[in-house]
Amino acid sequence: MDKNTKAEPSKREETKVIEENKPRLRIYKFFVVIFLLLVSCFLINIIPNYVVEEKTSKTSLILNNNNVTFSLKYPIIQKDGITYLSTKDLATYFDDEIYYENDYETIITTSRDKVACFQFGYDTVNVNGQSVKLGCKPLKEEIDGKEVFYLPLSKMEDIYNIEFYYNSEKNIASVDSKDRTLKIGAITKDSQIKYKATPFSATVDEVKQGEDVFVVLNDNKTETTINGYTKVRSPKGVIGYVKDLGNISTKREDYVEKKQIEGKISMFWDYVSENGQIAKRSGHVQGVNVVSPTFLSLAQEKKGELNVNMAYTGDDYIKWAHEQGYKIWVCFTNNSHKLTTQEIIKDYNLRTSLINNVINYLTTHDVDGLNVDFENISPEYKEQFSRFIIELAPRVRAINKVISVDVTAPDGGEDWSLFADRRTLGKAADYVFLMAYDENNGVVKTPGSTASLNWVKVALNKMQKKDSDNYVPKEKLVLGIPFYSWFYKINANGEVFDAEAIEMKNYNKVIPESYSIEWDEEKKQNKVSYVKNGYSVVTWIEDLKSLEAKLDLVKEYDLIGAAYWVKDEETNDVWQLVSQKLGIR
Repeated sequence: MDKNTKAEPSKREETKVIEENKPRLRIYKFFVVIFLLLVSCFLINIIPNYVVEEKTSKTSLILNNNNVTFSLKYPIIQKDGITYLSTKDLATYFDDEIYYENDYETIITTSRDKVACFQFGYDTVNVNGQSVKLGCKPLKEEIDGKEVFYLPLSKMEDIYNIEFYYNSEKNIASVDSKDRTLKIGAITKDSQIKYKATPFSATVDEVKQGEDVFVVLNDNKTETTINGYTKVRSPKGVIGYVKDLGNISTKREDYVEKKQIEGKISMFWDYVSENGQIAKRSGHVQGVNVVSPTFLSLAQEKKGELNVNMAYTGDDYIKWAHEQGYKIWVCFTNNSHKLTTQEIIKDYNLRTSLINNVINYLTTHDVDGLNVDFENISPEYKEQFSRFIIELAPRVRAINKVISVDVTAPDGGEDWSLFADRRTLGKAADYVFLMAYDENNGVVKTPGSTASLNWVKVALNKMQKKDSDNYVPKEKLVLGIPFYSWFYKINANGEVFDAEAIEMKNYNKVIPESYSIEWDEEKKQNKVSYVKNGYSVVTWIEDLKSLEAKLDLVKEYDLIGAAYWVKDEETNDVWQLVSQKLGIR
C-alpha cells in the first residue's frame, strides 16, 4: 500500500465517532422540534386572522352591530332599490306577534306605538289609521316549495323606530334600533379595519380620516377594546377592529319610558250607572293615585260602536280627579256581550273600527289611559282577543296614554278565564290587573270565600311562573281586591238555597247582634255565621284585617300595586290602611 494513501477507518473507529456526536444530534433535534412547534403555534394563531367570512351574493344583515345573516330563515331580497325581509325573520328580530289576516290578505305588524297594515297588491300601508304611500308592495315568493311573505324593511324605519342603511358595494344592510345606545368614533387618520384585533389580521375595510364609525358595545354598554384596537362598524357596514380610534361620542342613550305613575299604583274602579250617572266626588281619597270610572262599554249587537256612559256628570268627575292629582284610566267593558264581542274580535275590519272608536274617545276627553275589562268570551277566541289588545295597545301609547287589561285567576271557568292568554296580554299591555275574586259566588252550592288568601296566592304563583302561559312580569301585575263578600243562606237540610253579595260597608246592616265569628288562619279572613228568619247564614268577610293580608301580598310578591272593586262599597278606615301599606298619600 502506498504511504500517501490514507487507510479507511475501521468499523470500531466509526462507531466511536457516532457515539461521540450523539449528544450534539440530540440537542440539534431538540431545537428543530422547538422551532417547528413555535412556527406551528404562530401559524395557528395568525392564519385564522386572515380568514374572513366567505363572500356570497346574499345580502348580509347587521342588526345593532350583530351579524345575523346566517341566522335568517330566508334570504333577503333586493328589488328596485328596496330591501325586503321575510315575515318569519321580521318575527324573530322585530315583531314576534306579526300576523297574517287571511280573510283580507293582510299582514299586520306592531311596535311599541305603531300598528301597520300591509295589504297584498297595494303600494300603501295603513299606519295607526292613516294611509301612507310606500311606492312598493308586499311580496309573495315561493322558496323550497313554500309560500314566503316579504315586507319592505327599508321602508319601515318609522314603524319599527329604526335607522336603516344599505351599502351596495358590500351588499350589507345595517339596522340600528333608535331605542338603544349608539356611540360614534372619529377616525383621525386613514386606517385599516382588521378582521381581528392584531396587525397580522386581514384587512376587511378601509376608512378615511374624518370619517365616523359605529362603535360596537359590549353588554355593559362600553366599548369593546383589545390590545389598543376598538371593535367598530364601518360606514359600509363591515364589522372589525381599528387601531387608535379617536374621540368617541354618544349619539343617543337607551330609551327609558317615562311612567305616568312612579312607584306603586293604587286604583279604585268607580261604577257608572246605565244612565251615565256617577257618584259626585269631592275632596281627596287617601292612598289613591289612579281612578277608573266605567265610562265606556260595548254596544250590544253593534259592530264596534261604543256606549259612552258619562252624561253631564262625567266632565265634572274628570275635573275632580285631576284636581286631586289622580290619573284617570277609563274602564272599557264589554258588558259580557259574548256574541257581539266574538263577532268583532275575529274580524280585522271590525276590530279596527272598534279600536278607532276607542281612540277617538280617548283623544276627545281629558283622560290618561284605558282599562280593558272584557269577560264572557269562549276559549276558542283566545288568539283573537289577544290580537285585539296587541293592535289596540300601540294606538293607545301613540297618544301618550296607558293601557291595562283585567284578567281573572288562571284555570277558572272557560268563558271567564281560559280565553285570556295572560303572557301575551302582559307583553302587549302596560299593566295587567288580576281580579282576585270571585273564588266562590252565588252560583255555587257550597259556601266559600270570595277571595281567600291561599287562593289568591295560588293565582299569583301561577302568574309569576316564568315558563308558564300565565306569566306576567311583577312590574306589570296589579292585584285586584274586592270590597264585598258573598253571604250564603242555608236551609234546614244544610243546602245553599240563596246567596247575596254584601258590600263591606253594609255588613252591620245585615248581620244581627247575635252572631259567631272566628278567624280562619288559612284564609286570613273572619268567618261569620248566624241564624236569621229560620235559616242559617255563613260568610267569610272581607274586612280591614283580610284587606291588610292581601295588601301585604303586594310587598311579598313585589307587585306594582293594587286595585279595588268598587268605590263606595268600603268602610272609611280602608284608605288609611291602603296609604300606609302602599306608601301613597
